[in-house]
Amino acid sequence: MSYDKNSVEFAFVKAIKMVSIATKNHLSLIDQLIRKTNVRDANINLFAMNHLLDTGNKAATKWH
Repeated sequence: MSYDKNSVEFAFVKAIKMVSIATKNHLSLIDQLIRKTNVRDANINLFAMNHLLDTGNKAATKWH
């Protein structure tokens, strides 16, 4: 199934895919922190993490 690139559905699926990739990267970083494994690049974008934290906190305050 495909969606028009300007549709809400496409943006939603793209956002889910980005979260999936970010989750994989975060799990890799957590694995490095809790286990004695070789250091490897986790592809973590700290600016994006801070932005996600800020927007998540703002969204959470609106829901309460």
